[in-house]
Amino acid sequence: MEKNNPLAKFGQILLGLVIIAVLVFAANNIGKLGRPNNNRPDNADMEINKTLSAMASKFNETAPFMIDENTRFDNMIALPGNVLQGNFTAINMTKDEIDPDYFENELKPMVINQIQTNPDMQNFRKHSNVTIRYYYKDKNGVFIAKIEVTPDNYE
Repeated sequence: MEKNNPLAKFGQILLGLVIIAVLVFAANNIGKLGRPNNNRPDNADMEINKTLSAMASKFNETAPFMIDENTRFDNMIALPGNVLQGNFTAINMTKDEIDPDYFENELKPMVINQIQTNPDMQNFRKHSNVTIRYYYKDKNGVFIAKIEVTPDNYE
């Protein structure tokens, strides 16, 4: 069976949602997301994680919701190490019907490009030490793919 990619069209919608979420969050909390600094207290990462957790909780007030007819945004979570993860489900497909290479080869470069080139992301790029992770599973809850965008990717 040839693998298809009905997730491709939602890429731009997803980018927009993530960028809006990050922009709102960064505008309100940019000072709490700073890059590592020897003058910062040892609990700086804990403070960043608290801020990310608060942002995820706020974003989750509207979750879950449909991105398109095939993709549901389930929730956003803050993970140790300054990681903000969005969890998605391909509700009409199984892992065997999806090309997992699409995520690494097509979607990740689009996300990185948006973060690097969108003028509204300038403060986020300059002051953030956050990894953005996208975690995808199929309609049966089986892992499909994970992409990560780290500060090294968007500097």
